[in-house]
Amino acid sequence: MKEGQSVGIGAVLSGERKWTVAQGDCRELLRAMPAESCHLVCTSPPYW
Repeated sequence: MKEGQSVGIGAVLSGERKWTVAQGDCRELLRAMPAESCHLVCTSPPYW
């Protein structure tokens, strides 16, 4: 993968990649993923 390219969660679920980093609202991202497909979620509360 070249610098600046992104790989979605679908690439991991299909076996094309072993892992990925997803940035966004965790409530939306986790809702879009199949059950039991995630081994780690690291979140940070918003600071404004």
